[in-house]
Amino acid sequence: MEETLIKRFDEQDDRLKAFESRMEANTQAVRENREEISKVKEEMLLLKKENASLKQICLEQARYKRRWDLRLMGLPEKDKEDTRETVIGILTRVIPVSVEKLRESVDTVHRLGKKNDAATNKMPRPVIIQFALRTVRDEVWRRSREARVCREMNIQFNTSLSKWEWFKFKIRQIAVDTGKKLSCIRKWKQKDLIDKINQLTSNVQLSLDNITELKLLQSQLDDMYTTKANGAYVRSRARWIEKGEKSSTYFFGLEKQRQSKKKINL
Repeated sequence: MEETLIKRFDEQDDRLKAFESRMEANTQAVRENREEISKVKEEMLLLKKENASLKQICLEQARYKRRWDLRLMGLPEKDKEDTRETVIGILTRVIPVSVEKLRESVDTVHRLGKKNDAATNKMPRPVIIQFALRTVRDEVWRRSREARVCREMNIQFNTSLSKWEWFKFKIRQIAVDTGKKLSCIRKWKQKDLIDKINQLTSNVQLSLDNITELKLLQSQLDDMYTTKANGAYVRSRARWIEKGEKSSTYFFGLEKQRQSKKKINL
């Protein structure tokens, strides 16, 4: 009887040891799983950040690409149409540019969406025009609102820009128009000052009042030249300028180079 009890106690001890061993193994497995879960969570956070960054890059690239595009709305569809040549023909009536120049400036032209049955398709599909030259695209967009061909054909050019990009485009357009008006006013003032200076200097003898007036006019003319030189410096996008430098030949030269690159040759 005693031996039987001892044997049973030994068996229970072996079972407890086996159970403890399995518990330790399970505890270790849980610990390792927690570590793996923690690593997976960290990797997920990194992937989410990377995904958000890549998404932002794709959006920026898409926005940038749309700056080179225009949409043509309302152009009737025809069977076996040559959309590119049709659009180029319209563009020649929008801006004063030769057909050869437009063929070089227009990259691709295609309609959006799947072609439907002409009998059931009441609205023609819009046309996407991708330009190779941004200056040509902007010129088309600017002139299209008053183009006669758009009224005659009942078509309309639209931009693919977002609201923010459209806002920036309008601000830029207003700034350019305002700059042109201010430039005309400055030219008129400059001509008026030069005429007054020439009129005073043509006199044989100058009174004290004339000398004072002449100095004032020359000072105003110098200020206008300084402002003009500063504007040429900003537009030239030069990286440096010497303090007190008054010679603006360098900056005017850079500005002329930039304007010649932007010029559309007919």
